[in-house]
Amino acid sequence: MEPEGAQARERNEGLIREIPSERFQERVLRYVTWWYHNCVISPWEPKTEILGAPDLFINRGSTINLTCVVLQSPEPPAYIFWNHNDAIISYDSTRGGVSVVTEKGDSTTSFLLVQEAKPSDSGRYTCNPSNAQPKSITVHVLNGE
Repeated sequence: MEPEGAQARERNEGLIREIPSERFQERVLRYVTWWYHNCVISPWEPKTEILGAPDLFINRGSTINLTCVVLQSPEPPAYIFWNHNDAIISYDSTRGGVSVVTEKGDSTTSFLLVQEAKPSDSGRYTCNPSNAQPKSITVHVLNGE
């Protein structure tokens, strides 16, 4: 089986045979091959960012507001899970005051809100979209010192 680059070159050679200058033909072929590889074979991979990472310092009793953005995605992620210290966050836990809002569009943004922050809410929070690499932030809940 031929590698993808060879197949692209073969397909595109027929398109440029009519160009008179051999040197120009080579430049056009290189460009078309580059375009095919970068725009068709290897499109952009989605990228995850958490605003304010890598650390967030917040006072006890405040609201933790984490913002995760998924960029360069051909379609919105099917889901975004949030984790706290590697455990999936349950939005209906007995702790209460935890909610998520997700807005889908050209980029997808997920907001994790944790009301009345306590020291036990400190730790690593991870945004884990279905179609992109996860990203983490470390939250430090301070006792007002």
